[in-house]
Amino acid sequence: MYYLADFYDEQLMQPIYKIAISGATGQTGQQIVNEVLHRGHQAHCLVRKHLDQPKHLHHTNEVVSTHDPHSIDKALTGCDTLIIAMGARPSFNLLAPRHVDYLGTVAQIKSCSRIGIKRVILVTSLCTGKWIHFLNVFGLVLIQKRKSERVLEASNLNWTIIRPGQLINQQSDLEQHGIYYSGPNTQTWGSIPRKILARICVDAAETPCSHGKIIEVTSSVSQSIIGFKEAVRQLPT
Repeated sequence: MYYLADFYDEQLMQPIYKIAISGATGQTGQQIVNEVLHRGHQAHCLVRKHLDQPKHLHHTNEVVSTHDPHSIDKALTGCDTLIIAMGARPSFNLLAPRHVDYLGTVAQIKSCSRIGIKRVILVTSLCTGKWIHFLNVFGLVLIQKRKSERVLEASNLNWTIIRPGQLINQQSDLEQHGIYYSGPNTQTWGSIPRKILARICVDAAETPCSHGKIIEVTSSVSQSIIGFKEAVRQLPT
């Protein structure tokens, strides 16, 4: 039997992975799916049961309950890597961040440990873990995100945590943006286009030197342009 991870791009010698993306129906998740496919990997989209299934994902969809271990195990079986890009949507339900950003994320982390997926990339946010922040008005979302980060850090997985600034939907002039990469708790403001964040997530999936690192990212046209691997090698583990 052959697996996708056994084949290599003839020009770049880059392994081809089967990458699961949770939160694939969200704006950021859709950009990650596009980037995964653009680089020649196989995208496996995890869609929560209560969300509508977008037609453009129908060929790679897997409907899951993030609170049903059997459902998650079944959805992730055969994947090499998991990118967790899901998050609670702003609403009047103040328990949503606990259920989605913490419990839902932890359920996926535990599933990876059970079924043998070693590589996990988790997308959270700048200021994750801060108590005094306006975003915490929404169900202490930054605290819930930090709780899930800690579970991942304590796991036996090869993990990378990406903390982006404010996400924007800019599509043009992205090549003029330089990315500011930093270690944990060093950036408190700034923004980054979702499309650039998607590239960073797939860069992390392809780059072993990003294992065990929390990477905060923002971008701007005034920032120096530097490659992901070069920047990450300089960050603390």
